[in-house]
Amino acid sequence: MIRTDLIAPVAELLKRQALRYPHKMAYADPNGSVTYGELESIVTKLATQLRALGIEPGTSAGIWLPNSVDWVVACLAVVRAGGVAVPVSFDATIPEASYRFEDSGSLALITTSDRLDAIGAAAPRTVILTDGDGNGEKHSFRNLCSTPVGGITLEADNIDRVSYIVYTSGTTGRAKGVMLTTRSMLWVTAACWAPILGLDESDRVLSPLPLFHSYALNIAVLGILATGASEYI
Repeated sequence: MIRTDLIAPVAELLKRQALRYPHKMAYADPNGSVTYGELESIVTKLATQLRALGIEPGTSAGIWLPNSVDWVVACLAVVRAGGVAVPVSFDATIPEASYRFEDSGSLALITTSDRLDAIGAAAPRTVILTDGDGNGEKHSFRNLCSTPVGGITLEADNIDRVSYIVYTSGTTGRAKGVMLTTRSMLWVTAACWAPILGLDESDRVLSPLPLFHSYALNIAVLGILATGASEYI
């Protein structure tokens, strides 16, 4: 039986799980964890900050981070702001990463200091660092996640618009950006992961999958959120 109840906007899923399981661990990594109540709050705050930084509906933001809770928060916040998340492998070469940011038209980049130093002037105009305090044109991820921007109203994200651009490996030619919607991604959870694999709120999942890949984005990010399971990344 297809679980169509699991197919909903990210905003709705965040609120749903925050109300059902406010103190339950949603995602964890070696550096910490976040509950569903905290996740909804942090993602919403960051989304208002992204709006203030120019991530309007339909604009793209690159995510160049290692597997982590920060990765999940960044991805969900971009979508919550109405933007298009562009995940890139943390092990991508500078030419590979630069091409993806330019090709997708990414206006912002969420990354680490070492990756920013490596890419230099090829980075998108707005940079958010998960390991920096922020200065000048660089912003602190921690600071943005802690304080919402007043006066910004976030409408519910549209699950039928492009919300993710995931690049192919490029083994048969130049990598191509595949445009994905939240509805198309969650159909896999509704038709496969939940009814066939049995993924539900009682599960604790151990995931070694690279989150930038569509497979991991599907089951290890959106699938966890939709079902209310818990995951160690």
